[in-house]
Amino acid sequence: MKKLTRVICVIGFCLVAMLGMSNVSEAATVGQILTAPEEGWQRVDDTNKNIVYGGENWVLSSGLSQYFYKTSHNTYPKSSENNTIKFKFKGSKIRVIAAYSTPYSANIKIAIDGKEYSYSQKGALVEGTLNFEKLDLTYGLHSVVITGNSDGCLGVDAFDIDAKGEIVPPDTIDPADYEGNTAILEIVMTNGTIKEYSLTIDELESFLTWYDNRSDGIGKSYYRIPKKSNVKPFLTRKEYLSFDKIYSFEVKDYNE
Repeated sequence: MKKLTRVICVIGFCLVAMLGMSNVSEAATVGQILTAPEEGWQRVDDTNKNIVYGGENWVLSSGLSQYFYKTSHNTYPKSSENNTIKFKFKGSKIRVIAAYSTPYSANIKIAIDGKEYSYSQKGALVEGTLNFEKLDLTYGLHSVVITGNSDGCLGVDAFDIDAKGEIVPPDTIDPADYEGNTAILEIVMTNGTIKEYSLTIDELESFLTWYDNRSDGIGKSYYRIPKKSNVKPFLTRKEYLSFDKIYSFEVKDYNE
């Protein structure tokens, strides 16, 4: 009887272990359908106001049940290197959720904090798939730029980020970018003229945001920049910089 009891106990332990193992799901991998964020993640829709779409041919599809929140951005029927998706997020990991389809590109570039990776959206039609993931970022503020390719379309349904993370406005300042609270912006114009401006870090970020957006064809062709010297007897002095006249610029930050 004791021997039979031990056998029953062993069998029972094995069954419990097997049931426990069956409840442990493996993390999704690139190429799999991922209709909802996994534990430890949150899903952000493609229509989030802090995501900036640059270039031409963007189409917003809405009302389709196969998309997260029934929306998706894509450049169908064509794309180019001018098509970009830009945003910043706080977190340590990111996933791109979008469709696979034959019209889409097999070589989409994604830069995270300036480091470039690539992924493919080309294949048999499948909606809501995990196209790309980066899991080992240091927790903090990260910049993302996705760039299209003329060999196919670019599309996105949503992004997954840390459950406690967030997508933030594109002009959000990363404290690690600057050590000072003031900066000298030195601009070299196309005619060789050098212009200098003393700016706060917030003013500098506004200029950089305008420049980045204008590079993508978004916003005004000029930027109004404040001048802080020789103001009197005037109330203010502002200079208007034309985007196509800027050759290069340098930033030198310091504490005032």
